Amino acid sequence: MITPDQLTESREPPPEAPHLRGRVLLVEDNRFNQKVADSMLNKLGLEVETVDNGRDAVAHWAHSPCDVILMDCQMPDMDGFAATRAIREQERGRGRHIPIVALTANALEDDRQRCIAAGMDDYLSKPFSQKDLVAILGRWLSVGRQPPRGSITVATHRFRGDGWPSPAIDRRVLERLREAMGAEDFAELPPAYLGETRSMLDALAQADAGERRRLAHNIKSSSAALGALRLSELAKELEGQALEGELGDAAERISGLRVEFARVEAALGGLGHPGHPPGHAAEAQDVPPGEGERGSVESAQHPLDGKSPS
Repeated sequence: MITPDQLTESREPPPEAPHLRGRVLLVEDNRFNQKVADSMLNKLGLEVETVDNGRDAVAHWAHSPCDVILMDCQMPDMDGFAATRAIREQERGRGRHIPIVALTANALEDDRQRCIAAGMDDYLSKPFSQKDLVAILGRWLSVGRQPPRGSITVATHRFRGDGWPSPAIDRRVLERLREAMGAEDFAELPPAYLGETRSMLDALAQADAGERRRLAHNIKSSSAALGALRLSELAKELEGQALEGELGDAAERISGLRVEFARVEAALGGLGHPGHPPGHAAEAQDVPPGEGERGSVESAQHPLDGKSPS
């Protein structure tokens, strides 16, 4: 169980962010990720407009000026790659290039190539911290700074070590979110995440392969953003299975997701979200802070035109 007091242990003041100014178009179909990103962007003093699909992104860009687009890659109807290609096509002859930063839950070489081919300028891997966000946006929005030429960077999170962290939630991820979003905005996240994830888990059992892939992708993304790393990995496995059209042991995998979700729900009970007052969680879920160190998430930044981190 994670308590509010644990979230404030060893807190250090967040680094001072560079002065950023401008309008950001956030294109993201996952409502949980929308909320996190919108809060981070607002805390940086940026104006934010949000749409949830590629078609609306293209239409919004055409009629409402913005300075940078944060573009989710995997969306229904029109994905981020297709939306970026449509924007680049319409830019021809206008003499202006809008920076487009790819948002994706994957950090693979194939994704890098697809981003470049579509005409994207930068790449931010989810879940990202405010530090990652500032590092990327600082390339395109900082006053007096020229955007780099001839390279694309990626801010990504990766695992170290050979095992999963024992806790259902990595509380260091929660702490970074709380610092980035502020206590008031952050307090809304656990109940929103739990409600939406529960609904998606309920829908998985009756979903076909395409819908199952979409639901698993959303669970993977929002769980990683909140620090439910094991749940995110299980959802990633189900997403891959649905992508391949393999439904043989889907029921068993969905059952595994539900078991892990129960651990996550118990761990978040100490935050006092609706339905779980502070302290309402199984004591068996308590794990000493040091137990999960080897599975920590770390942030790294490296050129996309180089090798991915090992």
